[in-house]
Amino acid sequence: MSTFGGVVFSLEGPHAPTSLADLSKYVVATPDTQWLGAYQMQAYEMLVQGLQPPDGRGVLRVGGNQRDVVYAVLDGRAAVGFVRTGLLEEMAALKLVDLQKIRILNAKTWRGFHLHVSTTLYPE
Repeated sequence: MSTFGGVVFSLEGPHAPTSLADLSKYVVATPDTQWLGAYQMQAYEMLVQGLQPPDGRGVLRVGGNQRDVVYAVLDGRAAVGFVRTGLLEEMAALKLVDLQKIRILNAKTWRGFHLHVSTTLYPE
């Protein structure tokens, strides 16, 4: 069975968020709040930790392309991005993003799963 999860990421840097608890201070990019792997998984992870997920003015909805979430973080329109697993690695393979400049928040490790992930894994 194939699984996937959600990723919470920012750019590396001294003023970048370091945990999910920091997100209330930053703008978060997502395609939209209805996307399972690019908002709802991350929001649920925050709720499980007793945190309020971003909403309202704290969310930059970039539309239907998750790559636009990454570009919004890279160009400074948002400090944090929510995307599904595999997207950052795919963009890195295409030389569209340098993973050395990306910080994964709430990083998790799952046996047999080798992609960056910030949430529980779900069946695809």
